[in-house]
Amino acid sequence: MSGRGPNARRLKRKAEKARIDMMVERKFNKVLAEYEANRHASETSGTNNGSQGSAAKGCSYKAFLSCHPHKYQGIKGAVGLLRRIEKLESVFSMSECSEENRVKYATGTLEGPALTWWNTHVQTLGLETANSIPWENFTRMLHEEYCPRDEIRKLEEEFWVHKMVGSEIGKYCTRFHELCKLCPAMVTPEYKKIEQFISGLPEQIQSMVTASDHTTIQPLIRLAYKLTDQAVAQGKLPKRGEHLKPQEPKRKWEPSNNRTFSPQQPTQHRPAPAKVFTATQPNTLGKGGYQGNSPKCNTCNFHHFGPCKKGKCTNCGRNGHLAKECRSNPNLNRDNTFEGCFTCGKPGHMRRDCPQNKNAGGNPARGRTFVMGSGEAKDDPNVVTGTFLLNNVYASILFDTGADRSFISTNFSKLLDMTPTPLDYKYTVELVDGKLIETQYIIKGCVLTLADHQLVIDLMPVTLGSFDVVIGMDWLSANHAEIVCNEKIVRVTLPSGEPISIQGERRGILLNIMSCMKANKYLKKGYTAILALITEQPKKERL
Repeated sequence: MSGRGPNARRLKRKAEKARIDMMVERKFNKVLAEYEANRHASETSGTNNGSQGSAAKGCSYKAFLSCHPHKYQGIKGAVGLLRRIEKLESVFSMSECSEENRVKYATGTLEGPALTWWNTHVQTLGLETANSIPWENFTRMLHEEYCPRDEIRKLEEEFWVHKMVGSEIGKYCTRFHELCKLCPAMVTPEYKKIEQFISGLPEQIQSMVTASDHTTIQPLIRLAYKLTDQAVAQGKLPKRGEHLKPQEPKRKWEPSNNRTFSPQQPTQHRPAPAKVFTATQPNTLGKGGYQGNSPKCNTCNFHHFGPCKKGKCTNCGRNGHLAKECRSNPNLNRDNTFEGCFTCGKPGHMRRDCPQNKNAGGNPARGRTFVMGSGEAKDDPNVVTGTFLLNNVYASILFDTGADRSFISTNFSKLLDMTPTPLDYKYTVELVDGKLIETQYIIKGCVLTLADHQLVIDLMPVTLGSFDVVIGMDWLSANHAEIVCNEKIVRVTLPSGEPISIQGERRGILLNIMSCMKANKYLKKGYTAILALITEQPKKERL
């Protein structure tokens, strides 16, 4: 009995364990059967009720936002709308969004003007009706609002001229696909899309792509990628990111006697550019030296092209001008002692015996002025030229420190419509060639406009050459003016103490060019415009 006691207990425990396992397995099978029955019933109900099964399969708005759809404001045009719709359809696919929730979820990502546009439809249709709009109708509404026909027509025009630049095949294909989406009528059927794609390829690979004779677009694009890489490796196309830019050969100035011209390179005769002179406010930028493009001449120490026409003056011994252009007194001998009359400047008699004193009955007033050409004035460091308003009439003016008084051309003075005032004496004017002319009139109270400031000046009418007005030391000293020689600037102090600077003409400074839109903008603001017709005479016809 003692020997069977432990065995009996062991067998009893095994039997109890087997019974428990059987009960657990039976219970598990029962629960599993119930679960399968309920799942089958649910699927059957969803199949019979269509829309209810679709609703059970849809995602929540939180799951939709977890796929990171793009926000849309309606300000990026047709391309932005296309990318927005493509992104939304991709999010719908990933989140398994149901058909009836697509519009409701998509409108939740609208912002700014696009949200305002949708709210107007909600007020008209109602929230439930607006959210139940089919997705295809919603996208058509977006196209009608943000892709109007005018913009589609511009995209079609761009599509016709869409070309590949350099070797940028990736950018070309990306834009090509966008335009295909936005202009489907131009690429339907498939052969139109293929023809449009081939027409935009560069000529280095276009013929080989055409010869491939593919009937679908994708293998054609892959072939274009391969041929582009081969053309880049062979040097037929530039590398990506680099574009071939034609470079103009640099021209170096050479003296005319050493310059030769080949028949293969005919010279082009260009008209001389027009010069305009304007009064400007002081400018402190770029001061301190020559700013043009002309080389410096070692003979005259000025900047110009071609051989130097200036030599050493035999009168004063200085470089830069000839004896006939010298402003030093011509009656000085080598010892710098004066030989001649102080009144008329002629040798052979003294001042007390001058015939002019006898004819005038006393000592007449005398001044000096120098009549020079515009080309000489540009090279002369002591003068400044420009075009400014005199009594609201544009005049060519010479600021000359070598002139004692200020003068006006007799022909130009008629345009001012002012009556000259007679003088009590005759004023003798000495010209650069030594000739003497007399004037007995002065025009007082002329108004000279410089940098939008009006200044009064008295002018004596005489016969002048290339300029309408010569402003001398009488006006320059009265207005505390100074001339910056190397920059061709005249600085004048106004009666209020404010300094202004007048920029004159400088050789080698070309005429600035502005666009028509900018010129129209200045005209609307009230700026003055000058319309000039400039012609160049042949050398034989010049006087």
